[in-house]
Formats: sequence, C-alpha cells, structure tokens
Amino acid sequence: MGLLVFAGYWLDAKYGWSPLLTICGALLGLVVAGASLRQLLRRLDRESVELKRKAAKAREARAK
Repeated sequence: MGLLVFAGYWLDAKYGWSPLLTICGALLGLVVAGASLRQLLRRLDRESVELKRKAAKAREARAK
C-alpha cells in the first residue's frame, strides 16, 4: 500500500496534480490490500474445513 501512495505522491509532485494521485494511490493500495486479505482468509477457511474433516474421520476410525 505504501508503495502506491508514494508513487501517487511522486506523480503529484512531477505533474502538479496534488493531492489527486496520492489519494488514488492510497485507494488503489487499500483495494489491493483488501483483495489480498480476502484471498488469505478464504485459503485459511478452506484449510480449516479440511482439517476438521480429517479430524472427524480419525475420530470415527478410532471409535470402530
């Protein structure tokens, strides 16, 4: 996120559009960070479901 804010700040300084591109960089950084967080949470959820399924199968096997 910080890299995109810095890029926006640098472009604002270069073209004199301050603070437009800094804000755009920050918003884009938030979107990218949110997408990465969503992807991580989905992966962790899938792994959690898989571990619970394996644990249930192991309990069933021990009960027999």
